[in-house]
Parts: sequence; C-alpha cells; structure tokens
Amino acid sequence: MILKESPWAQFYMKKGEAGNVFYRNARFYSFNKIKDMLMKSGLTIMNVCSTIFQKPTEEPLNFEAPRSGYHREAGFVAIEAGKKPSTEI
Repeated sequence: MILKESPWAQFYMKKGEAGNVFYRNARFYSFNKIKDMLMKSGLTIMNVCSTIFQKPTEEPLNFEAPRSGYHREAGFVAIEAGKKPSTEI
C-alpha cells in the first residue's frame, strides 16, 4: 500500500486535489492507523517490507529490491498480517 506519510502519497494527493479521476477519491492511511485497524480486527503484523525509494515521478522506475521492515520514505509498503496462533492446549 501507499502510506500517507510517504512522498508518493503526497504526490498522488496533489494529483487528486487537481481533479485526477484516479486520485481525487483515494484515501491514504498512515502506518500507525493501519496498525490500529489491524489490531482492532484481531490481527497482528507478522512481516513488513518496503520498496520504491525513488522520488515520485511520471517516468518509469528502476527495479529495486524490497527492504525488510517499515521505512517512512518508501513509496510502497507491504504488510503481512494474521491471527496469532493459539497457545491453548
């Protein structure tokens, strides 16, 4: 997902404010908001990877490998979430 605090979200929000049909109704959430929503749903974050550290542009991007963890400056963050396994016997 494209998180609100990323430079890419700022780039797309400006496009939305200018009337872009794809971004004018888009919602961008912060990493903390996503964590809260997952927690309230009974899910736990199990893994996070971040990628697209290049500046926002209309031009094609160069490939870059994802980095483990959440990085605020990343353009795209993947979050794996699930239910914690039960420890009851």
